[in-house]
Amino acid sequence: MNVKVIKSTVFIIWLMAIAVSSVIPYAKNDGMLSLKLTESGMVLHFVGYFVVAALFYWAYRKDTLFSILFSCFSIFMFSVALEVVQFYLPYRSFNPVDIAANGFGILFFVICWAVFFRSGKVELGNRKEEIGPPQRNRLRIPQGNQITPLR
Repeated sequence: MNVKVIKSTVFIIWLMAIAVSSVIPYAKNDGMLSLKLTESGMVLHFVGYFVVAALFYWAYRKDTLFSILFSCFSIFMFSVALEVVQFYLPYRSFNPVDIAANGFGILFFVICWAVFFRSGKVELGNRKEEIGPPQRNRLRIPQGNQITPLR
């Protein structure tokens, strides 16, 4: 199976898991483990949407600032849409704090991307790769006095 297909599938499964968990009723606290770490589940929202943004980047790898911001904005709007759906469900409730936690998780990914990936400080696999913008103006100095650009 193609690696890109596997990456896309992992992203879509995680996104579907978040969508389904956003619309199902809360677990009753009758001896079963509840997934709410805080009253609003803020930690889960932060981590969940950080992972969504990271998986999207991992699956569809676009290193331009515009594509990162556009994809993160789209993921944020998806989270807002899910929260609006919760407003109309009788067993769920709308909470703007959840939207803020989603946004902070996505924003944290953008910061991590800018610091680690955009700067090219990350090793991928067993070889170091330049991740930032390509360097087109490198010069090669031949034996003589002429300077020619690299192809």
